[in-house]
Amino acid sequence: VSREYYNNSIDTELNIDKDDALNVANAYINVARICCNQGKYDNAISAYRKALLFQSTALNNDHPNIADAYYNIATIYRYQGRLDNAISMYEKSLKIDFSVLDDHLRSASMHDIRLTSYNHQAKNDKALPMYETLLKIQLSQIDNYNLMIANTYNDIGIVYVDQGNYDKALVMFNKSLEIQLSTLDHNDLSITTTYCYIGDVYNNQGNYNSAISNYEKLLEIQLSKLGVNHPSIADTYRAIGSMHTLLGRYDDAISFFERAVNILLHVYPQNHPNIDKIYDDLKICYNTSKRNIRGGLPQADIVNHTSMNSINQSRDQHSSDIQAKEAYKRTDATVLTSSHAQAMANDNDSFQQHCRDFFQYYFPSCSRNTIDDSQYVKLWDFDDHTIYRFTHQSFLSENSIYFLVFNISKNINDIVLARDGHSLNTTYLQSLQEWLTSTIGGNGSRDKITATIDNNEVQYSLPVVILVASHGDYITDQQERMDRFIKFEQELINKMPTFSSNIYSSRIIFNCNPEDNSKDTLLERENCNLRLRNITKSIVQSIPFMHYPIPTRWIIMATILHTQKDGSYNGAELSIINRIRETRVQKIMTIKQIQSLAEDFDLYEGSDRFIAMLSYLHDLGQIILCCKAGQDGIVVTDVVWFLRIFRAILYLKDCSSGGLEMQYFYKTARETGKISTEYINYVLVPYQLDDKTKNNIINLMETYDILYPINTDSDKDKCQYFVPYLLQADVKPFDLSQYHVSKTLYIGYEQNDVPYIPDRIYYCLLSSCLKEWDNSKVELYYHSAKFYLATSRYYIIIKKENSYIALQYCYQILADPKAANSLKSEVETSIFHYRPHDIVKKMLSFLIDDRMPKFKGCTIRYYVLCNKCINLTFLENNYEPQNGNLIKCQNKNCGMLIESQTVKEWINLKKEHEE
Repeated sequence: VSREYYNNSIDTELNIDKDDALNVANAYINVARICCNQGKYDNAISAYRKALLFQSTALNNDHPNIADAYYNIATIYRYQGRLDNAISMYEKSLKIDFSVLDDHLRSASMHDIRLTSYNHQAKNDKALPMYETLLKIQLSQIDNYNLMIANTYNDIGIVYVDQGNYDKALVMFNKSLEIQLSTLDHNDLSITTTYCYIGDVYNNQGNYNSAISNYEKLLEIQLSKLGVNHPSIADTYRAIGSMHTLLGRYDDAISFFERAVNILLHVYPQNHPNIDKIYDDLKICYNTSKRNIRGGLPQADIVNHTSMNSINQSRDQHSSDIQAKEAYKRTDATVLTSSHAQAMANDNDSFQQHCRDFFQYYFPSCSRNTIDDSQYVKLWDFDDHTIYRFTHQSFLSENSIYFLVFNISKNINDIVLARDGHSLNTTYLQSLQEWLTSTIGGNGSRDKITATIDNNEVQYSLPVVILVASHGDYITDQQERMDRFIKFEQELINKMPTFSSNIYSSRIIFNCNPEDNSKDTLLERENCNLRLRNITKSIVQSIPFMHYPIPTRWIIMATILHTQKDGSYNGAELSIINRIRETRVQKIMTIKQIQSLAEDFDLYEGSDRFIAMLSYLHDLGQIILCCKAGQDGIVVTDVVWFLRIFRAILYLKDCSSGGLEMQYFYKTARETGKISTEYINYVLVPYQLDDKTKNNIINLMETYDILYPINTDSDKDKCQYFVPYLLQADVKPFDLSQYHVSKTLYIGYEQNDVPYIPDRIYYCLLSSCLKEWDNSKVELYYHSAKFYLATSRYYIIIKKENSYIALQYCYQILADPKAANSLKSEVETSIFHYRPHDIVKKMLSFLIDDRMPKFKGCTIRYYVLCNKCINLTFLENNYEPQNGNLIKCQNKNCGMLIESQTVKEWINLKKEHEE
């Protein structure tokens, strides 16, 4: 039956009798089913809701058909991943089922579906009572030794494990095991899962002998069902070996690890990571079996094998060095029990010593020369450039790689549109120039790396930027897609040739249409993901930073400073770690506070290594380190919180609340880029920050050139800040119709040296000019500013025009010719003697050298417009006009002599005003 038939049948009003209402409801239900089959789930939900509306006019609110409607809507929400909505609908359906059907098993089935939704959201506090209700229904309806009940016991046990309640978890797992052993053959593979759960709980409790007993029962079943060379058996051998290691039975552990290796060598190549992990386990046993585990740190004995060639021996005998980037996320159990941890937490006098002991046990590599080849990756996605672009600077690192994603359906000179559709008054090219110059130019590294990609060795400069395209679904022709990608990369390199050695063009084009999930599209996405992953891996593994050994003390500090919730620790561990965090760690701290923390827990090894440790954590994205901020330097331990604070201050939206004064603050910020202390206090009210924290945040924003203090003579305006990122492009700049305006003199660099001057540098320049020409009459607009030089009665205008800083001066037009000539002479004399253009040029040169270390030492020049080729041409730094205002255009395709009015008004004033 066609969908059109149903559409024709439902064109009716709600004021109809019950039978007709139910018929219309059934029509909507059929429409919903058709929509589901077509993958149009939002339409299906809409149809089910309309069916529910007609059903409610004809049926009681507790009718089973109403429950079915809620159930159907919930199922679609769950399929879409909208779990909160699904849970809400399931609850409505379940409420009806309980009132009408009592403890019917269908309610239990729905409970099971809701539990799946809760588990996806890690809502164990709500999942547990629901599992208990499910169990009650099952016990009342079916045989108590049904395998469904065994599965429920296991599910409840898993929740208890997640909560760290291991005793209750054991009770649940043993009840499940009892049912399975009474129902199934004792060698049934289904039972192995429960033995594994029980063994893991004993492991977490530190009861390693009991863990071994259960793992051996698991192993016995596996050997009888899977054969002797199955990879799962290797996992069990390794688990048993790990228990023997923790018990100090190194010979037994070595025996089990070697069995595991022998199995995996039949399954995987020799360099497979699973094999390498077991070799690491073996190395620990070999090293520690020759000495007391609590003894000193003798020279490590290396386990030699071809798969371990990439592992370097420890370079630091004072602290065990490891290569792990996330070694603190361990699965090994601590020897501390929950009760022991609580006792330690309650003993304030000896708490620090207890913590030192805890770290010694929790990180075995503190007392053994352990090496781990695992790698840790942190990805930050600044997907809304208009909001977060001002925070990029705080994340830049010499040891990061970057992904530049562009919309392949757009041309490089198209205007960028924000997500709400409004124009950002900048082109894609300008946006890319801005980002690339800030990212690459702000990186002082001169290093090069050689990576092997597609079996070819390629050399790139650090930092590496990987170019990737999106919105490939807008262009159906594959060849056209690739042609557009190649054209884009060529135009980008033509504009920014100095960055060609930093950019790796992946030529990967993603289909971003969320409604296109066809088999071919899914395969295409999978191939793109795989290729991008391989490229990234090759580049990352070529960066020297990835091969430096990392002291374990650094990993411990990362564990302490990681203030966000983490499910990687059991109850005993969290009791200790959370105590330290709650008493000693804040979201934003000074470097001295972090140093004091490190000293208290024996993690401080001198100033140089301490700063190296913080820099390492900054590179990983665990913290934000700013040594220049404030008096002592500042560390942000909660990066997400930090971003939210910045966004609250800098993301201007309509002021929907507050008095007239606050609305004035918002309006002023939009039009002038100036904010007051009152504005900052107002937007930060929800965060409940003390004055010290606010000051640290302001110091960070100043250091990262996001805001600048403005000093004025007015008491009302004393606490003001200039935030150039707030300046709106649609605000009309100053009116110069009543002024004589000079020709434009440009300041900048050759394209091969500094291809672009980013906004950050321009805004720093304005801030420097505010300090140089300290006055309250400065007018600031988007990419333009007008400074009043009161003693000389003229203005200096500073603009940003593409890759150059543009200068003009202007003074009022007077009707009286004599007065006009006098003013003109006065202004020209001031320009000649005071030379404001030289001041601006020196400021810009200093800022480039200081903020853009990649370009340090590049030659800065004056430029004028050639009226022949209509391009900018530079003036030599030692330029002395010999023939009036004649200059020669330096552009290769021109080379003409031109008479420049710019030279006359800015440079060639010597003859008339020389004393």
